[in-house]
Amino acid sequence: MNDTPYRVGISGSYGGLNLGDEAILQSIVTQLRAELPVEITVFSRNAEDTQARHHVERAVPVRKLSRAEVAPEIEQLDLLILGGGGILYDTDAKTYLREVQIAQELHVPVMVYAIGAGPLQEPSAQAVVRECLNKAEVVTVRERSAHKVLEEAGIERDVPVTADPALLLAPATLSEGVFAQEGLEGKTHLVGMSVREPGVAAPDIDQNVYHALLANAADFMVDRFDADIVFLPMERSVLDSQHSHAVIAQMLRAQRARVLNGEYTSAQLLSLMDHFDFAVGMRLHFLMFAALPALAQQDYPNRPIRLITPAAQGGTTDLLARIFGQKLSEAFGQQVLVDNRASAAGVLAGQMTAQAAPDGYTLLLGHTGTISINPSLYVHAGLDPRKDFAPVGLIGSMPVVLLANPSFPAKTVGDFIAMAKKDPGKFNLGTSAVGTGSYMCAELFKAEAGVNVTLIPYKGTAPVMNDLLGGHVPMAFGVLPPALGNIQAGKLRAVAVASLKRSSLLPDTPTFDESGLPGFEGVLHYGVLAPAGTPKDIVDKLSAELRKMVELDDVKKRIHAEGGDPLTSTPAEYAADIDKEEKKWGGLVKKLGLKVE
Repeated sequence: MNDTPYRVGISGSYGGLNLGDEAILQSIVTQLRAELPVEITVFSRNAEDTQARHHVERAVPVRKLSRAEVAPEIEQLDLLILGGGGILYDTDAKTYLREVQIAQELHVPVMVYAIGAGPLQEPSAQAVVRECLNKAEVVTVRERSAHKVLEEAGIERDVPVTADPALLLAPATLSEGVFAQEGLEGKTHLVGMSVREPGVAAPDIDQNVYHALLANAADFMVDRFDADIVFLPMERSVLDSQHSHAVIAQMLRAQRARVLNGEYTSAQLLSLMDHFDFAVGMRLHFLMFAALPALAQQDYPNRPIRLITPAAQGGTTDLLARIFGQKLSEAFGQQVLVDNRASAAGVLAGQMTAQAAPDGYTLLLGHTGTISINPSLYVHAGLDPRKDFAPVGLIGSMPVVLLANPSFPAKTVGDFIAMAKKDPGKFNLGTSAVGTGSYMCAELFKAEAGVNVTLIPYKGTAPVMNDLLGGHVPMAFGVLPPALGNIQAGKLRAVAVASLKRSSLLPDTPTFDESGLPGFEGVLHYGVLAPAGTPKDIVDKLSAELRKMVELDDVKKRIHAEGGDPLTSTPAEYAADIDKEEKKWGGLVKKLGLKVE
């Protein structure tokens, strides 16, 4: 294959590219790059205006093209692509097609894309359009009425439509009250998006990636128009299989989106779209939004960030998310929205993050359970901690503690091991649910101490503490925050902490290492992650901010108050930590044969 770059020049409307032009243009850019080595430049008579108003330049460079530079620049090209938005207007046709005429004189192939309709009636303008378009290699239109105008101008060729085929239909009458029924009444900025399978536009794209692109596109539209998104189920099977809902579930501003509930013909949908500010057929245009990660790099962040946390409100994980969410918001001047997703022990939070667009606007506050245990424990987790995430940085650690009811005679780890070995199977040891940090720490203790005790997993931390306080279980493994008050009140006894150094909140409590189990460690590591593929510049920017935040006195105090220790790391160091922790805890899960449906 010849590696010499194929030189392509793209010239848009001189008044700036509109959103439809951008979508089609980005599709062309993406497809060209997928096919061959290519150098692409967008030409504009007003480059500053194009750059200020539009986003195409984030994927390809934009250069000013003065009148004197047209011929020399075109002569260097292998293909000229011209946006056809204003070609079919008497006053603009000659200006728009001047570059086409020059290209044809220089024997440079020409593509004229997305011609819009216009009142082309002046004979000399029709002659220019006829001459240029009949010689062009490819001509496409984006509006059904453009066909008639081209026919009247004497265009003797087949011209495909690059807009949604439904737009070729005649609008159909809608029933009374349809906007009220759909909850659209009173909405002033409506943007419609058809939700289809990718089809021929991208036959090999992964469904989750496609959903993420659509969600990203919807966010983009909300930002661009301050709009309410309406998903248009152009094919009923799409809605039936809940593709629309899968997209909405991933949206940053889900409250700004809705799905049409009624069943409509394509012609009726066309009538609905007449009431929208903009309607886009995402099967055709979605490739535009594949470039949004690159767009985000330029001035990240320029919109709110979603920080998913795998826990309900009020716990340690939620508290850490809110501490760092607030600090990130202050640092970046953008809102950081904490999104609590406690379902399936945090598996959903991991899946949502892994499937989100890799643009830095969806982050996960993860911990050892989410990242190092769940992927091996849950049958349907479908996560690879090394491949599905881009580690940003560690923020803190939280040791697991061995607790005892004050009436239980074992005062030390050694005492408990001796009692358990003397009477195998006699003693119960409480933990949170199977696969949680406290449960896995208990399993590790059994293995390393060589004792036969019965683990009693509870559905949450509170039931464990209640039964431990009531003497129903003599000892339990748990994280420190829920137990600290009872320890300080003398209602529970802290036997040992599972970190390699003593806790600042329990300075008189020894570690397991000090208690006769050398190197024993059961510590939950907390950190921030992004979806795999997030641009390195964004990851590095986030990581640098996290490291600054962890060093702040007020942040350190709040982490210490929760019984934890502040941690900092680079992305590479966090990746190494994830690898080490997954081998330890994921390996233990596999060794024990633990599985949760």
